[in-house]
Amino acid sequence: MKCMVAALAVGILSISPLFAQSSNPVPFINQPLVPASVAPGSQAFTLIVNGAGFASGAVVKVNGANVATTFVNSNRLKAAIAASDVATARTDEITVLNP
Repeated sequence: MKCMVAALAVGILSISPLFAQSSNPVPFINQPLVPASVAPGSQAFTLIVNGAGFASGAVVKVNGANVATTFVNSNRLKAAIAASDVATARTDEITVLNP
């Protein structure tokens, strides 16, 4: 079995009165994620998230939990995925949240 790392949600936009005037775009995840899948029990790895509208300070979330994220540019983020996140076979929800 493989642990699929999949973009099941294309992004999150939360608007509150404090952020209503924000100029950051809505992030959009394009396929493929790199790597597209990993074997259960694999070591920690860097997930490349390709998309559009990523702002500096954007955060990759795995199943709703923030992971250490490096902003590369508005089309690419790098996320540090821990070995514990791929210890068992499952499909994860990957989302991006702009500041």
